[in-house]
Amino acid sequence: MSEDELMRPKEASKLLGVTYKTLIAWWKKGIIKGVKLPSGKMRYYKSSVMRIYRGEGVGVKTDRARIMTKSQRKQILDLVREVMAEKRMSVKELREKAKKELGIEPKREMLYSEAEKLIKWLQSLLGETD
Repeated sequence: MSEDELMRPKEASKLLGVTYKTLIAWWKKGIIKGVKLPSGKMRYYKSSVMRIYRGEGVGVKTDRARIMTKSQRKQILDLVREVMAEKRMSVKELREKAKKELGIEPKREMLYSEAEKLIKWLQSLLGETD
């Protein structure tokens, strides 16, 4: 496979550990290079995908180069639900507490390190350990 080949969104998102919506957002911002085919389908240049995968000065961080993974997102959502039920906190209260105590604001796309920090903090609220 040459570097100039096109990749399907499924291949690119799997390699980078991000969602299809993230790929579209990156394409619109010019972070990842791709083309919209006459059929309306998207394809991404392998060279651009690999540049992001290697974390080469693109200002974007991925699962491999540090964007929260899908499994982290699921773990956070599960822990948030559990904390909300056990501590009787609203999402807003929990978000404010995280921002105050951790200095990070939980959001849909977070850095890998922030997600790890948030997971440990949520586990500590529940009295869990690794």
